[in-house]
Parts: sequence; structure tokens; C-alpha cells
Amino acid sequence: MEGTAEYTGNLPLSTGRFRVASAKSGLKDYVDFLKKRAVGGVPEPYPIEKLFKISNEEWNDTMSSDPTMVRRMYFTSYLLVYYFMHMDGNGDSQRFIRFFREVDKERKKETDRGRNDEDGFNQRMLQILLDGRKEEELMKQIRSAYARLGIRL
Repeated sequence: MEGTAEYTGNLPLSTGRFRVASAKSGLKDYVDFLKKRAVGGVPEPYPIEKLFKISNEEWNDTMSSDPTMVRRMYFTSYLLVYYFMHMDGNGDSQRFIRFFREVDKERKKETDRGRNDEDGFNQRMLQILLDGRKEEELMKQIRSAYARLGIRL
């Protein structure tokens, strides 16, 4: 969720509307801003394998116990969302759209029948993004896509 907020916050605006088609320039502007103006520059990305499967409880515990992780985790969350929006598959965000539709559907079911097992829920939703790929394969694809943009994960 935090990655989608970061992603949206870095989309270029034109006449009060977000321009998703210009998201790449938003990413470039954001990284340039971090390099030139942010204290500490571009944060070292948080390990994507860990972030990809982090629970809400782990996220909150890490954020509260180590304030230096805040920038790293938000930055890496943004990069993951950007990847699924623009770099995964055909670059058409289809897996990500399917993921959000399923999350919404499952959350509605959960509300109707009471709280379910969060870990089981997260694993089912993770499978949508993996889409038959092994996690190691996806991590390699993400790293490769960002390496082409000059960002090391």
C-alpha cells in the first residue's frame, strides 16, 4: 500500500490530473531529487525479497524500531509498484490490476465472514504477482529491469 502512495505522489501532474503515461519521468525526477537534495542522497534499497513478502506487523515493527529504514522501505516499495505498473510482463500492469481486483474481492469476503489468516491471504495474493514464476525468477527480472535504468537493487 505504501508503494502505491509513493508511486502516486511521484506522478507528474498536468492541469490537476495525474499523468500515468509520464511515470518514467516522475521516477527520474524523484531519483534526481534524492541525489541532489535529499539528506543522504538516494537510499540504499531495502532487500526486495524481504519487502516483497513483509507482513503489516513486520513493516510496522521495522519502521518503529529502526528509523533509518523508513526512507529505504518507502523508496523500495515505490520501485516495486513502478515495476509492476510499467515493467512487468508487457508493461501494461495487467498482473498488478488483477492483484488489486483479487485483494478487493478477498477483503470484501473477509469482512463478510470475519478476519482470516493474514499470512495465508498474503501468500494467495502473492501468487497473482508471481503468475507461475518462481520468486527468484521474478526478483531477477526486477533487478534486471532496474539495472537498465541505472538503479541497483
